[in-house]
Amino acid sequence: MSVQAMTWAIEQQDIRDATARHVLLCLANYADADGKAAFPSTSRLESDTGLSESTIRRKLDVLEELGLIQKGNQAIVAAYIDRGDRRPVCYDMVMKKRGVVVTPGDGRGVTVTVTGCHGDANGVSLTSERGVTVTPNPSLTINKPSKNRSRAIDEKFDEAWRQYPKREGSNSKQAAQRAWNARIREGIDPDVLVAAVVAYASAMKAAGNIGTPYVKQASTFFGRDRHFEEYAKPGAKGDLFDGGAVPWWKAAGFTYQWQATNAGCSERSAHLWANGVRQGAPA
Repeated sequence: MSVQAMTWAIEQQDIRDATARHVLLCLANYADADGKAAFPSTSRLESDTGLSESTIRRKLDVLEELGLIQKGNQAIVAAYIDRGDRRPVCYDMVMKKRGVVVTPGDGRGVTVTVTGCHGDANGVSLTSERGVTVTPNPSLTINKPSKNRSRAIDEKFDEAWRQYPKREGSNSKQAAQRAWNARIREGIDPDVLVAAVVAYASAMKAAGNIGTPYVKQASTFFGRDRHFEEYAKPGAKGDLFDGGAVPWWKAAGFTYQWQATNAGCSERSAHLWANGVRQGAPA
C-alpha cells in the first residue's frame, strides 16, 4: 500500500465519474510510493471494487483517456509471473509533482523536496501533507518503466499485420491495433497473437480464402470475442497446433472434426470449403 498514491488519488476531485474514481482509488492501493508498478489482477480489482470485469476495464480506459494512469513497465510483472497469459497489466499513476527542488546532498545522495516530501539516499523518509511518515526499504529497487516495452509491442503488431491474410473489403489497421492493444492490456502475450495470425493465414490459404470476404477483419480477429484463440494455444509463445499445421476441419471452417464429417467434408475435399460451406454449392 502507498500512502502517497492513495492520497494523490483522493485529491483527484475533477473526476466526475464516481465509478472511475472508485477504481482509481483501488488501483492506487497497489502502487509504490511514486505511484508506479500497480498490477493487481482483474479478479482482485473485482473483489476490491465490487464491480464487474467489463465495468472495471471500461473505467480503466476512462482513467487512461483522462491522463490519470498510463501503462507501466510490464517487465516488472514478468519478473513475478512467468506465464504471459496470466500477467495483469502494469499501470502507473500520473502523479504530477509540484514545486520540485533538487539540491546536492553531503555525498550520500541527493535530497529531493516535493511539497513536504523529503528523501535521502541512505533510507528514504517520506512525509505526506497529512503528516504520515513512511520509510520504505532502501534495498528495494524498482525499475523505471521502459520506453522500449511499448515500442516492442508495436513492432509485434507490425509483424502480425504483415502476416495477416489479405481480404476483400475494408480492413482497418487502426481498428485492428486498438483491438490488439486491448488484448495486451488484458495480459495476452503478443507472441501468442502473432502465432495466431500465422496459423490463421495458413488456414485461409489452405481453404483458398485469401483475398475474399471470408477472411475476418483483423479488428474482429483480435476483438473481444477472441477469435484468435481458435488458432493459437494461449500461453505458448509461437506454438501452433500440434505438428505446426492447422487441422483440415478448422481450415474448412468447422470447430470439430465430426461437424465436418457430418457436413460431407473430408480431408481430401477440405480445400473446397470455407466457413463450413462448400464453395459453389447452395448454403
